[in-house]
Amino acid sequence: MTSPPPTARSTTRPGLLWPMTPEAWQALRVEERCLEDDLRCLAGERDDRDGNLVRLPVRDAGRRLAGLRDVLAAAEPTEVEGRVIIGRRVTIREEDGQLLTYALVIPGDGDPMNGWVSADSPLGSALLDARPGDEVPFSAPCGPRRVQVVTVE
Repeated sequence: MTSPPPTARSTTRPGLLWPMTPEAWQALRVEERCLEDDLRCLAGERDDRDGNLVRLPVRDAGRRLAGLRDVLAAAEPTEVEGRVIIGRRVTIREEDGQLLTYALVIPGDGDPMNGWVSADSPLGSALLDARPGDEVPFSAPCGPRRVQVVTVE
């Protein structure tokens, strides 16, 4: 998987949590710590002796860190099996019968061309908590649509 975009948008859902796998939650925590270190280096508060500085522009790194913190503050790591949550792959059947597989990712990180659907997109939010066999309606820019969940990995 390639790196997510550095500019995650606000990700809060008042009163709701983002269900995700423990592995996805841990990956976000690691990225959060790396961004904090990068920002300290960029601000001159720490040397980059190990040469691991990502060198994101400060504004982008700060925005990404703020977005990660929003998601982590509302994250609910869970081991629930067979349901679509952040960090899982889901195969869906379109109305025309086409099968598509996506990874459900944190808000702002969606990139359908790379197989990532953001949990706050119309499709991603409709898929949250679905299980194989469920038919999921959602509103797409082209109008109302419906997909069927085939598998959840």
